[in-house]
Amino acid sequence: MKLYCLLLLCAVLTCCCSKTEANKNSKIVSNIVSDTLLPADCIPTDFTTPLGTKITYIRVGNAVKLSWGDGNYTRSHDSLFTCVDYTDSGRWDLIPKYESETKNYLVFINVLSTSSGGNPAPIDFSVMVLPKNVTDSIYEKEMYLDHAGDYIIYLTGASADSLSVLNLETKKIQICRLDPQPLIFAKSPTFIIQKTKIKNKVLHVEYEDLDSNDSTVIRKNKFRLGI
Repeated sequence: MKLYCLLLLCAVLTCCCSKTEANKNSKIVSNIVSDTLLPADCIPTDFTTPLGTKITYIRVGNAVKLSWGDGNYTRSHDSLFTCVDYTDSGRWDLIPKYESETKNYLVFINVLSTSSGGNPAPIDFSVMVLPKNVTDSIYEKEMYLDHAGDYIIYLTGASADSLSVLNLETKKIQICRLDPQPLIFAKSPTFIIQKTKIKNKVLHVEYEDLDSNDSTVIRKNKFRLGI
């Protein structure tokens, strides 16, 4: 009798464990099925820029390849980009978006970082510079801030101490160090830079800082561009 009870108990425990494992796997499978890989409304529509460059987003499985050209040439980015709708955190859109163009370059921006690992809201961006020819290299700059004509403005490093200005046509870079350097902290250093503007080859910067009483103030710097 004792042996029978022991065998019965083992059978019940085995059954319970199997059901628990089955339920666990069922939840995982359900979550995967309900997530949407590259939803159709996340793929940008093909278009032609004001200067006549055709921008095409080519679907490759659950990702997108970016292609551009004007009839005289056609190029594609080496990377694949994706967009996913997660049931628990929302849409993670990592497909580059058109920002502007110059005579010889296209400017796209893409998400560099988000609020957290579980929040897809972007806080920082990178900028992609795509040449309108088949020879020049594609390049990217992180911590993008703004653009103005042939100029791209971005943080020099991982802090807001200095800004870099890239002239797309000359490919020269000028580093502009803020004075005084900001002492305030933010979730992203790009948040500290409140405004940038280039007028008559002068970069105007407004940024947050702390005064001697630890109160937030807006400071202004100007930099003559020599690039």
